[in-house]
Amino acid sequence: MSFNPAEPPYATIIILLVTLAMSFMSSLINSRFTTKEHREKQKALQRKIAALKKEKDDNAKKAKSTGDKKLLKKVRKQ
Repeated sequence: MSFNPAEPPYATIIILLVTLAMSFMSSLINSRFTTKEHREKQKALQRKIAALKKEKDDNAKKAKSTGDKKLLKKVRKQ
């Protein structure tokens, strides 16, 4: 049995290793070249976006279950 990198098991492993290496390098570069304040600001924005998305999903669920047209309109605007 010879080593052929184009064969499925080898190709999958090679792609996985390349992907992991690229992800690690991207994280390393990001942590080296962004300031701590910028990372904290970005995390705060991500938390705010998640909270708004959760509120929108909750409103959509409530509007569908109750049939509230006003709330459904608000969800569409969000």
